[in-house]
Amino acid sequence: MKTHGSSFALRQTRDHLSSRNVLLALFGASILLGLSGPFGTFEGLPLLPRFAYWAVIVFLTYSTAITINNVVQTRLPDRWPDLLRDGIAGCCAGPVLAVIVTLVNATTFEAGSADLPDFLTLLLYTTLIAATVSILIGQAFSHRGTQTANLPPDQAPALLNRLPFDKRGHIVSLQAQDHYVLVTTTKGQEMVLIRIADAMAEVGQTNGFQTHRSYWVAEDQIASAKRSGERGTLTLKSGAEIPVSRSFLPALKSAGYFV
Repeated sequence: MKTHGSSFALRQTRDHLSSRNVLLALFGASILLGLSGPFGTFEGLPLLPRFAYWAVIVFLTYSTAITINNVVQTRLPDRWPDLLRDGIAGCCAGPVLAVIVTLVNATTFEAGSADLPDFLTLLLYTTLIAATVSILIGQAFSHRGTQTANLPPDQAPALLNRLPFDKRGHIVSLQAQDHYVLVTTTKGQEMVLIRIADAMAEVGQTNGFQTHRSYWVAEDQIASAKRSGERGTLTLKSGAEIPVSRSFLPALKSAGYFV
């Protein structure tokens, strides 16, 4: 028997998203798929092996797709539209997901490895699904407004309201990771489901610089700056290093860095 899995990225549309939320969503998807048994798995596998099969598919395809999307997004030109970037990132993940599903199927079912037509069909499915999910999520969050971007000076940055209470320190840096932003404060780090442009609008009165399409840093956290050709690196007081791309270098030079 031959069966085909599907690749997808599960996202919970909440402003605050923790690793526990992701795990719960993935477990929930594994249970749902295990009960329903799509793509012939209901007939081909007993209950417990079916749950195990879909758990492996869900967790592997999710983690792989997110990793590939992050890597591809940081390497595409900044000037390209988000729609195009999201689509390309999803398409790049599709072939890898097809290979993963094929390998899982080969170790799960007694039949031999899939022939070329079956693999090409699976490749088409995974690529279309990965690209569609990437584009839909990207477009959904590109239209998210920030309702509290202009805050009075005496109010804390609105971005902190998205973090757990124990992480609400002084904002240190922002790093875009796919459609999330890793918010680093003096009290820790937290992943937030938000576009980096919206996150930067919510830092309030915290002065800082965007150094790269995927990075923003608070000015008072910069310890040193080092230039390398047309790019540069900022070292923060914490020891973390932040890349500076060519397009953002002039603004930092005007502010007194890289002189």
